[in-house]
Amino acid sequence: METSGPTRRAFDYLFSKLQDFTRTRYQDALDALETWLGEDVELFWQLPEETQDFVLADYLGELRDRDDTAPQAAATLVAAVRKRYLGRSGYRAASG
Repeated sequence: METSGPTRRAFDYLFSKLQDFTRTRYQDALDALETWLGEDVELFWQLPEETQDFVLADYLGELRDRDDTAPQAAATLVAAVRKRYLGRSGYRAASG
């Protein structure tokens, strides 16, 4: 995962606000993904989000094929990845 910058700081902040159990589940899901990615883990986090979606789909398909708890694991992974990208979102205030 990217080691510095605004996205990483936002991710660290958002992750720190989670309940301990949730934070552990999210971290375990990210760790499992990164283990599956192996040497490509740094490359994955640098890919455009749309390309990451295809990689995640491959991973989740393999997970489904080998584990009957895949639906919960998939939901946990998706939530963890979303937290990582909340820091990238841009917001505009409504003008009145």
